Amino acid sequence: MLHLRRYVAEDREAVRETFRTIFDRSELPHFDANRFDGPSIVGLDDSGSVCAFILVEQTPEGYTDCEIAYLGVAAAWRRHGYARKLISTVQEVAGLGVWLKVLERNSAARRLYEGLGFVIGERYAVEGDVGLTLVWGVEYRCALCSGLLTPATVVWSGLGEKTQPRCRECHGIN
Repeated sequence: MLHLRRYVAEDREAVRETFRTIFDRSELPHFDANRFDGPSIVGLDDSGSVCAFILVEQTPEGYTDCEIAYLGVAAAWRRHGYARKLISTVQEVAGLGVWLKVLERNSAARRLYEGLGFVIGERYAVEGDVGLTLVWGVEYRCALCSGLLTPATVVWSGLGEKTQPRCRECHGIN
């Protein structure tokens, strides 16, 4: 059984070693550049080794509280619900919401996130592939009718600082 606890700066090297066994080494510069100043969590085995982690960055004020930068579970510990537990723990403390990026073709990750309530906030092109921004706990109100909107149903109207969320009906889209 893994024991989950809050990530602290002293965990960085141990997490980095586990990270190297899970992610492509092209991700290491991104790992090294991040502070992981959000509610990051590590999963430790009985010997104290890091076997799972969710690394979270605080995001700029006004959109969501945090971005899940990396989620990793060592091969020996997969299929035991640890990824789901790590995400759920972050959701519990996230406040305004959580977002992350995933490739559209990564169906296993999408099923996991969508099963925990994440919805597609944005589709975008990335190096010959399609990326998705998935969001949880984010909602908007239509600027005209005050109807509740999710990132998947909002239509943005206007330019720059005058951009406002609108529902499809108020925006004239059926």
